[in-house]
Amino acid sequence: MVSDIALFFEPVALDVVEMNAEGTLGSRIQTFSDGVGFPEIEKGSVVLFGVSEDRRSDCKGSSEGLLAIRQEVYQLKDHFGKLPILDLGNISPGETVEDTYYAVSNSVAAIIKQGGIAVILGGGQDLTYANYLAYEKLEQIVNLVCVDSRFDIGDVNDELNANRYLQKIILHQPNVLFNFSNLAYQTHHVLPKEVELMKKLYFDVYRLGEVQGNIEDVEPIVRNADALSIDMSSIRKSDFPANYREEPNGLYGEQACAITRYAGLSDKLSSIGLYDSLSSADN
Repeated sequence: MVSDIALFFEPVALDVVEMNAEGTLGSRIQTFSDGVGFPEIEKGSVVLFGVSEDRRSDCKGSSEGLLAIRQEVYQLKDHFGKLPILDLGNISPGETVEDTYYAVSNSVAAIIKQGGIAVILGGGQDLTYANYLAYEKLEQIVNLVCVDSRFDIGDVNDELNANRYLQKIILHQPNVLFNFSNLAYQTHHVLPKEVELMKKLYFDVYRLGEVQGNIEDVEPIVRNADALSIDMSSIRKSDFPANYREEPNGLYGEQACAITRYAGLSDKLSSIGLYDSLSSADN
């Protein structure tokens, strides 16, 4: 199955791979690049890959964003011992967006089946839907947690996009969604009827103020997630200059790091996606 998904990926640029000093993450990440074969996924490995698909997102420039993310991540100091970390490269946009979804869902399913944890660097947050489809392929019930200032529900007849994907997940058949939670929504960005719908569906939603007031309260929610989807624009502009919405309100950087740390401590999480990030703070 792993050799099959290799067809979906483009290698990482060599200048990114070769720029890393000893002791950095980049110095030991097993990276698919020119001249280096597609890495084997082993149980317990963290498996990164990028998806340069933004046709259904207001946040454009994801291809450049993936390069910028890697340049920062690869230079971080390595504190993870013998934890296997792989970088499979990038999934390029398919002829249609649905083709990209197919590549993402099959790749995530293959990674999880091999015992790895998939880390998706997007692209638009509509890729959350593709990530969800991977669990259908695995016939696995999923707890989905989204960190987002909005619910991204949309109406039944709306085209699926980064701002309207949750409805498609809820209505998708066969349905493998066990529970949904939204963290850090901002009241002025959601309609009252959307909040009421969440309550009727018995979904767990937490306002930004509730999350900020006691970040420790979200730990059990995040640690119970199979899949975590983070809209990077949920982090305030001053802490995350690549926030394409230029939101003055949102999570502080430390709070976003705490949420991802809780996810990393979980023995249940099998996929996480980081979506809707500009290629640079200058865009």
